[in-house]
Amino acid sequence: MNERLFTNLGNLVDDYMLGNTRIKIYDGAYAGRTENDIDIILKKIAEIGVRAYIEEDETLEESVS
Repeated sequence: MNERLFTNLGNLVDDYMLGNTRIKIYDGAYAGRTENDIDIILKKIAEIGVRAYIEEDETLEESVS
């Protein structure tokens, strides 16, 4: 696990359960960042989500074929 990810957790923004998994959202990733930096981070997150969705969709199509 990458130690750098946990050096500045920041403030706890949200804490909830999803099934048996506890989800904690912190704002530390944005501390000291410009608005442009945050926009770039959010675009990367969106790209990762889209790629994961496409890969899952392709996997489902292959299993149906």
